[in-house]
Amino acid sequence: MRNVWLLAAAQALCQSGSFIVVLLGGILGSHLAPSMALATLPVSVMIVGLALNTIPAASAMQRFGRRPVFVGSALLAAVASVCAGLAVAAGDFWLFCLATLFMGANNSVVMQYRFAATEHVEPWHASRAVSVVMTGALVAAWLGPELGARAALLVPAVKYVGSFYVGSACYVAAAVLL
Repeated sequence: MRNVWLLAAAQALCQSGSFIVVLLGGILGSHLAPSMALATLPVSVMIVGLALNTIPAASAMQRFGRRPVFVGSALLAAVASVCAGLAVAAGDFWLFCLATLFMGANNSVVMQYRFAATEHVEPWHASRAVSVVMTGALVAAWLGPELGARAALLVPAVKYVGSFYVGSACYVAAAVLL
C-alpha cells in the first residue's frame, strides 16, 4: 500500500499545478490576451493538452515503463510551470498558453496513476487503491488554489509569477516521490 499512498501524494502535487492554472488562467488571460475573447484560452489549452497527450502518454508508458514517464512528465510540467511564470512576468500571452498546454499534457499522465496503483495491490484491493489515489485530486483541489493565492506576491515585481514557481516546486516534489 506504500506505493499507492506515494501515487496519491504525487497526484495531489501534480494536480495542484493544474488547479493553479484553473484559479489564475482566466484572471491572467484577461490581462495578457490581445482580446478579451481569448481570456480563458489558457485554461482551455490546458484541457486540449490533456486530450492531445492521452495516446502518446499511453504509448510512452508501454514502451519505457510507467515510472520513467511519470517522472519525466512531472519534470516537464515543472519546466512548463516556470515558463508560465516567466510568461506572466514578460506579459507574453502566447507563451503562457504554450506553458499551460504542457501542464495539461502532464495531466494525461497523472490520470494513469490510479491504474498504476492497481498493480501494487491484490486484485480484491484494486478499488480501494484507486480510491486512495483519487483522493490526491481532492487534496489538490484545496492545495493548488491555496498555494497559488499565498504565493501570488512571492515575486514582488509581478503578481502571480510566484504562484507558478511554487507550482513548479510541486511538480519537482512529485517527481522526487515517484
